[in-house]
Amino acid sequence: MLCLCLWAVSYAQNRLSVEGNGRFFSASSTNVDILNTDDNTNALIRFGDNNVLQTSLGFNGNQDAFILSMGNTLGRDDLTMDATGRIGINSYPTDHRFFIKHNSTAGPDGSSHLTLEELGSGDYNRLRFQNENENGLWTLAARATDGDALMNIFYNDGSNFANLMSFDGDLFRVGIHQTAPQAYLHIKQQTGGVDVLAFENDDQSGGETWSFRVGTNDILLYFEGDIRGGFNSDDGAYNNFPPMGNFTDAEVAFQEGVLTDIMKLRPLQTSKLRSSANTIQLNPREVERINPTWVVYSEDGEHVGINYQQITLLAIKSIQEQQALMEDQRSEIEHLRAERIASDERMLALEQTVDRLLALVPGAAENTTEPAGPDAFGSEVRLSQNSPNPFREETTISLQLPESFSRAQIILTDLQGKTIRTFTLNQGQEQLIIQRQGLEQGLYLYTLVVDDTPVATHKMVLQP
Repeated sequence: MLCLCLWAVSYAQNRLSVEGNGRFFSASSTNVDILNTDDNTNALIRFGDNNVLQTSLGFNGNQDAFILSMGNTLGRDDLTMDATGRIGINSYPTDHRFFIKHNSTAGPDGSSHLTLEELGSGDYNRLRFQNENENGLWTLAARATDGDALMNIFYNDGSNFANLMSFDGDLFRVGIHQTAPQAYLHIKQQTGGVDVLAFENDDQSGGETWSFRVGTNDILLYFEGDIRGGFNSDDGAYNNFPPMGNFTDAEVAFQEGVLTDIMKLRPLQTSKLRSSANTIQLNPREVERINPTWVVYSEDGEHVGINYQQITLLAIKSIQEQQALMEDQRSEIEHLRAERIASDERMLALEQTVDRLLALVPGAAENTTEPAGPDAFGSEVRLSQNSPNPFREETTISLQLPESFSRAQIILTDLQGKTIRTFTLNQGQEQLIIQRQGLEQGLYLYTLVVDDTPVATHKMVLQP
């Protein structure tokens, strides 16, 4: 039934013009059909005010789509729904179920493609994703509460809830498995035995993966699932965990002479670009010249680095070499000390034998008399025992000469009385140094003679 409450109804140019209000009603379904008899034509209703058409709503026969247009025709795609139910805003939806075409702008007063606003403050705006007939769902929840701005991404499988990632808008921090991140990136390891961070290269034959894992206290470094190292929480020390399959019972054969090459290394102090502090390093190129097996090369071959772990092991090896050398030297010193003791004992026995022989020679005792004294020369004359005695390289004789004399000498003789050397002394001279050069090992006698008068004689022993 059609009820028209109108002031005027007129028909002109295939148009129905109604002034006033109208209503369609029926006891069953109420339908209004607007059809075109031709193909590719529009069927629409237009609305406006002030006798000006502002909006069009209808079917676009060219696109076979329902269009709401803020114009007096259906040529604008303000809101479009195609025959499959796909929706487009400012554009035909093409292959998208819901498509928005818009030039968004940034800033608090900017425009966005889509805005969700939660009723009230403190609660989250939520956007969910799920599959038909499945219990699991993803949720993106965000709130822009001043002082408590947070966005979470979480998954719910129907029974278990897991907050995977959180964004703190106030502190500009990101948390993974952590809704209150304490750093710009805060990753919380949820399950033991699962890496907290992994790096994998793009290798066609299968990527190689390095990863980090948080232990009970330490942070651990893994390669392809096998532990390689870790940092100790107590002292920060790095601990190395080499693959156990690399070890055999055979001792590694080091290159001989490690100590010699180690002694060539020159630690250098270098300044840091970003700090006033200095650091001590080795120059990789210099190490390469000393021993190329002590350096490592980058995979592209352009850079040279130092395997400091190997350097540490080489330092241990050089200490072992040095210790062995010290042991050899200690043994040699002990041997030389024993030889010297034996030689001293032989020299003492020889000196005692000479003393006994001199005692049997008439007049020999007078040759080892004490100084003549001041009566002979008007002042004290003294000749001391040489020191050291026995000696190997040189020995020193201390003496005191009279204030006045014409000639003073020290005469060095062998046991047969043969003169080996004669040393002329100067006025005021108090010492005489005798070198072993030209002398053979054995026992000698040296006599101080002043103005052709023997003053005193002493024995002197030259060791081998």
